[in-house]
Order: sequence, then structure tokens, then C-alpha cells
Amino acid sequence: MGLFGDNNFGMVRRLAGKLGSAIRKVVDFITGGKSSAKDAEEALQEEATRTALEIVKSDLVPLLKEALEREGHVYTGELRDSLDAWPVGEDTIAVGSRTLAERLARVEVGTRPRAIGSAELDRLEDWVQKKWGVSEEEAESAAKTLKDKIEKRGNTAYHTLTRVLESHQSALEKELGQRIALIITRES
Repeated sequence: MGLFGDNNFGMVRRLAGKLGSAIRKVVDFITGGKSSAKDAEEALQEEATRTALEIVKSDLVPLLKEALEREGHVYTGELRDSLDAWPVGEDTIAVGSRTLAERLARVEVGTRPRAIGSAELDRLEDWVQKKWGVSEEEAESAAKTLKDKIEKRGNTAYHTLTRVLESHQSALEKELGQRIALIITRES
């Protein structure tokens, strides 16, 4: 899966690009831009990528989980709990859900109108009953109304994760810079 499921959002790409750019700058600084220091460059690249991944996992992912909760996108907690970060290539970190990517994409970017099957309708009924605290009959009626809305207009896009990323991007970049400076000091 790509960043935030199958959708590669520009904001996440820019952050990953900035992290990758910062990593390359540190490598160039340490090696003096010389390719003859390939082993040191690879070691530092790995350390910087590991450090960036630690920052994303310890700082960004909890903020994303809190935002899903705060904005009411948590029913069973499966989606929130499935959020994670993992490396993709040398200088890219994916943030999203490997197991529930489709559901996460529905929250983030919404959907076009689509058919709702009986299993999804049952989940909607359960969700309505729990979320709104109504009887089974009221939940069934409300779920059918939601089903009709989704089949006619799709799901609303909330951009929860993108907003969290936008509001914390500079702090994450600063944290990465500080940790990489410690790596440089340690390597020197």
C-alpha cells in the first residue's frame, strides 16, 4: 500500500521528500560529497532513515490516532489501531494502514457513489446504534438512509490525516534535523 493507503497525497510526498532531502544533505556533509565514502554514506543513510521512522512512529502516528478519535472516526478502534509507519525505499516513509487501507482512504478522501452490500449495511446499522445510541429499528432506518446517500453521493472526504500532517510538518522536520545533528556529532 502507498502512503495513506493507495492514495499518494502531495502533503505526505512533500514531507517524505523533505526527509529524504535532509538525509541526503547530512550524507553529503559527512562525506564531503565524495562518492568514495560509500560505506559511510550507506551507514548514515540507514541511520537517518531509521531516525526519521522513529520520529514518525513516536510523534506523528499518535497525533493521527488522536485526530481520528477526536473527529469521531472511531467505531471499533480497528482503523485507529492499524495506523502505522514503515519504510518504503531509501528515503520514503509510508504512513497509513496496511490492513485497512480502503477504510482509511474512505475517511481521508471519501468515495464516489458506490453500491453498499448487505454486510456493509449490517456494519452501518451497528455503527449507527453504537454512535447514536438508538434502538435497532431506528438504527436500521438510519443505516438505510446512509446507504442511499452513499449510493447516490458517496462518502464525504474529511482530510483528517492531511490536516494533522500539515499542522505538524515543520515540528517533525525540526525534530529530524536535531536528531540528525546528534548523529553527525556521534559520527564525527
